[in-house]
Amino acid sequence: MAKRTVEDQSLAAVASAIRQKSGTGALLTFPDGFVSAIGAITTGSSGTDTSNATATAADIAQGKTAYAKGRRLTGTSKAAAELRAIAEGNPIALHLPNGTTQVGNSVFETCPQLTTVSIPGTVTRIGTYAFGDCPALNDLTLNDGSAALTIADEAFLGNEALTFVYLPARTASIGRNAFAFSGLQSVVFSGTPQTIAADIFEGCDSLEEITVPWGDTAAEYRGEPWGAENATVIYQGRG
Repeated sequence: MAKRTVEDQSLAAVASAIRQKSGTGALLTFPDGFVSAIGAITTGSSGTDTSNATATAADIAQGKTAYAKGRRLTGTSKAAAELRAIAEGNPIALHLPNGTTQVGNSVFETCPQLTTVSIPGTVTRIGTYAFGDCPALNDLTLNDGSAALTIADEAFLGNEALTFVYLPARTASIGRNAFAFSGLQSVVFSGTPQTIAADIFEGCDSLEEITVPWGDTAAEYRGEPWGAENATVIYQGRG
């Protein structure tokens, strides 16, 4: 009799586990009910709502949402924390290591001693106001690479010591006032960005030459010289 009681308790525990897994409250009879209930359990999916999973792997560190095996992933990357720590050290020269993918919003804003910045070809986004109002920044290198680069709004706003910038061919998008009110005198585009805001050089009164690799037949539709009233656009390509 004791053995039968133990068996009953074991079957009841198994039935309870099956009901919990399958999300049903139905009574289960052994063995047919167990077999059919187990067969009905959905596999390969946890049933998690992933409708707001808009992130790529690289985006997760920026607070967007993704899912892996039913678990929600979000947070701040180690790299982002390291960049903030560097900024707090008030650097003079900044050479980001190859493999860095993003420079966050406002990370290096108003760094008073920062004179030199080198950004590797692995960086895909320079955030809003990332290097805004850095008064001593006069040496900016945006390296070539295969990763498409987005320069966000006001990324280099107000850098009065910056006189030249080379925009690599991988530059895909340049946001509003990206280089506005800076000391730029010359700009070279190596490629053709898909998106260029109309005022990226707004207030750049010293900007004289903007060199582009395309022809001038569609110049009136491109927005040149993008807010730089005194600049001349030099077309290297055919119209």
